[in-house]
Amino acid sequence: MKTSASLLLALGVFVASGGTTPARAAVEGVQVGATLYGYAVPDQSDFLMLVVPADRSWFHAEGRYNYEGLRTGSVFLGLNASAGDKVKLTGTAMLGGVFGDVDGVAPAFRVTAAWWKLDFSSEGEFLIDAHHLDASFFYSWSELGLSPVSWLRVGAIVQRNRIVHSDLDLQRGLLVGFSPWPVVSLTFYELNLGWAAPTYVGALGVHL
Repeated sequence: MKTSASLLLALGVFVASGGTTPARAAVEGVQVGATLYGYAVPDQSDFLMLVVPADRSWFHAEGRYNYEGLRTGSVFLGLNASAGDKVKLTGTAMLGGVFGDVDGVAPAFRVTAAWWKLDFSSEGEFLIDAHHLDASFFYSWSELGLSPVSWLRVGAIVQRNRIVHSDLDLQRGLLVGFSPWPVVSLTFYELNLGWAAPTYVGALGVHL
């Protein structure tokens, strides 16, 4: 990959800095996170994707870059809800604006469920393209994970997007994640191995 070295360098700098981002300047009562994804994609340029969510009680705000398209940013506002004790359920309903090489409006959601050592999460958005309605698109990212110990997580992933060019409408694969510190996670994904030329993703997350 032409830019694999630059992706690894960027992730290395991110780790060395302790995951420092503008989101790190959290105020009391606000939960802030940031996840940097590095995509190594066959037959196209590698790229970085950034997702920065923030929550205060029921209120949710989120910024994304290179999610709906390359050189494209998006901002979402939404409402949080949760329920359950042994089986913990959380959900967020959002509405966002998308701008850059892709422009539009995007209703979106995120749901999670956790029980015992198992967890499931799914997020999706329907991008309504501002210029060509027939170019509107549904994005999704879903994970099923098992954490046999507190610092290790393994599982499966299914995603659908327009950035990764593939013959598969739904891309699927495996994941393995590590949490070397309580607020830091490092996850590696492989997609499409055995079905098509594989895509590899590295994700570095910081959660305060």
